[in-house]
Amino acid sequence: MKKTSTPLADGRELIYYDLRDDAVRDAVDRRPLDRTVTSSEIRRDPLLGDSVAIASHRQGRTYHPRRTNVRSAPPRASG
Repeated sequence: MKKTSTPLADGRELIYYDLRDDAVRDAVDRRPLDRTVTSSEIRRDPLLGDSVAIASHRQGRTYHPRRTNVRSAPPRASG
């Protein structure tokens, strides 16, 4: 098992695990990303009374992908 890690443009780390030792993972993430300012807060869920962590930098993400991007959905017949 070969473990290779590479940094992503947003500062996270991507880790590959390959069964073969000759696998090459040298791609560089060159995405031009805007600088992100993050702040988190703890809110209280009024219905359940639970504490919920809210991450401001994740609030702009789409919850459900478009139908064309859902890989598990069967292809639609055109016509």
